[in-house]
Amino acid sequence: MALSLRDGEGASGAVPSDDRVASEISEIVGQLRTDFAERDQLYQDVDDVLYQTIPIRIPDAYKGITQERRSSLAVEMTSTITSAWTINAPETRFQPVGFGEAAQENSTLREHFFDASWKRQVKEAGGNVFRRYAHAVVCKGEGVLKTLERSRSVWAQYAADSRALSARLTTGDLKALDGDAKDRIYQSATEEAKRAAPYPIQTTDVPPEQFYYWKTDGLGLTLACEVKQVPYLDTLMRYDAALDGGGRVVCAYGEARPGGSDAVGGLPAASWRSVMSGVSTLTLVELWRAEAAYYVLIGPGQRGSRNGLDTGTLVKRVRHGYADPLTGALRGPYFHTLGSVTSSRVPGRAGLGVLFGYLSLFPMLDTLRTIQGTNAVMTGWASFAKKTPPNQGLPAPFGEEGLPEAKEAQPIQPGVLYPYDIGPIEMPRAGPALNEAMADIRQELEGVLPPVLQGVTAQSDSGYEYNQAVYLARTKWSAPIQNVEQTLADRVGFESWLIENRVGETVYAWGEPPRSERPRRKGGDQGWLGVGPDDLNGVHTYVVHLNPETPSNEVIKIRSHVEMLQSPVPLEAPEDAIEDLGHNPDEVERAWLYYKMKQDPDVINLLKQRLLQALGQGDVVAQAQAQAQLARMDQGPSGGLQAGAPQVFMPGQNGQPLTPTAPGPDATGAGQGLPASPAGAPGGTPSTNIPMPGQGPTAPPGGM
Repeated sequence: MALSLRDGEGASGAVPSDDRVASEISEIVGQLRTDFAERDQLYQDVDDVLYQTIPIRIPDAYKGITQERRSSLAVEMTSTITSAWTINAPETRFQPVGFGEAAQENSTLREHFFDASWKRQVKEAGGNVFRRYAHAVVCKGEGVLKTLERSRSVWAQYAADSRALSARLTTGDLKALDGDAKDRIYQSATEEAKRAAPYPIQTTDVPPEQFYYWKTDGLGLTLACEVKQVPYLDTLMRYDAALDGGGRVVCAYGEARPGGSDAVGGLPAASWRSVMSGVSTLTLVELWRAEAAYYVLIGPGQRGSRNGLDTGTLVKRVRHGYADPLTGALRGPYFHTLGSVTSSRVPGRAGLGVLFGYLSLFPMLDTLRTIQGTNAVMTGWASFAKKTPPNQGLPAPFGEEGLPEAKEAQPIQPGVLYPYDIGPIEMPRAGPALNEAMADIRQELEGVLPPVLQGVTAQSDSGYEYNQAVYLARTKWSAPIQNVEQTLADRVGFESWLIENRVGETVYAWGEPPRSERPRRKGGDQGWLGVGPDDLNGVHTYVVHLNPETPSNEVIKIRSHVEMLQSPVPLEAPEDAIEDLGHNPDEVERAWLYYKMKQDPDVINLLKQRLLQALGQGDVVAQAQAQAQLARMDQGPSGGLQAGAPQVFMPGQNGQPLTPTAPGPDATGAGQGLPASPAGAPGGTPSTNIPMPGQGPTAPPGGM
């Protein structure tokens, strides 16, 4: 069917009605759920394995003595991989767009700011968004992040306060101030209000089983859709909707509706529970296209037969402007990641998780462990039987005396002496095939997480061999990690675009400022970082790195870079090596330069003199140093004066002034200070304050 979701006029010149839009959205969602049915079933199987909901088949005769034994390998393996991926926060990198110190400082500011903003968004989301997202990529081979601008809602108070302050500065009690004072007051108050308000951009993760999409090769996402269950009471209040007597959602579209009674055909809020049919959730469809985002609510009376959905009620429509105006592809708010990418285009096969291919082994392992436990219980409790005395003959054949009478079992009490022999009955044990089957399954499951990545060392004592094994085992993570890094980079670029084009003001995050801006005081390594449209200037291309490496691998990487830099022909630039190791080149260079300068002897002496002067000992030390230097220069080999050795006088000694005066004539025409070209000085060389041997000290400058 021809879809007409656009807000513009249709073929007949009329804007599509809400009912028609809701019907078409229901048609789209029904088709999407049909196309993604195989993927949804796969994700359900993954959840059944992770959360151990697959039943174990136990024969009826053994149910009374059998306890289920389940393996935790699936949870342990996926948690270990997820922890390795997320143990370090993502690091943002931005290549300077120009040359010079200003471009480099802008690059450093962006990197520090977006690292800090990510941490703030994760904190405000109320959970570890990054870990949940990475866990979905690891387990199901698909992860989704969602980034939205929300300055209108969280900055509502800031906007009201800024307008009130502006009125005070223009027509109120502060209008008498000069322009500079007004600017400083307004800037200080508004920026402080923005820092106190929540961050105007929000990032959350979306469970992949709730996400459906249309993706065009070469363009990306052209349609994105969420289908999720939401609490009915909170959702109806949020979207200003109600339920009618048939359990269908009706919308008031912003009209006054106290208690839900003013919605057309709607029941009061107190009566909603009676029509919820024993459920507590509604179905919310959130569909994003190039022109707008649509929100459709489906009540219990609107759930049809096609994929459990029927035509719902359109409760919200938003023009977002997130699409590329030329291609129509969505820049945001969704950022989709695949795990191990395959050549398939079928959802559920295009990206695979680490558990794919092993899902059938975990239930089998649970069954074998249950059998093993049952066998241990049966054979662990001993059973006894009475033996035939050796002096008693065999009983008569059944044909002569009939069948032996059944006798009740006699309990065995430890420590009691019985007049007849008793002995234990050897119960049948499981054969070797059981242990062999379990060992075979465990060995095959090591493909999910090799022992070397679980901390189990090899038999060899070679550290190099161990590191190589770790490296090779982790190569299977390289493709998913690269996909995650690309998705995070796209998300940062979209956040940067939102700040410049939607928020339009400087936003703040609390984090580690660039090294050149850090206050040198105790506890001064954290501060507010601000980025605004002027800092971004239309460039939103970033790179994000994950660092799931162990220290041993880090040592190997450092040695590799050192060898490349120390080769006769350097194979890389120092900046490239620093960036690959996860550091900022300009910060490392500045810190290293600062360190080298502090090690310079001249700088050390200068710092020492300033310290002694601050302590009031500067003059004494200076005199002692001058006398020592004079003694070294004047003492010849025989201990007397050395011919031609100049005498050095420090300021304040032998009539010397404390502060040397500048050369040139004074106001009277007499020579004040050193003459520019004294008579007798060859070539116009200025005279010095150093007397020649045999002469007394020269007259001090200024004719004193």
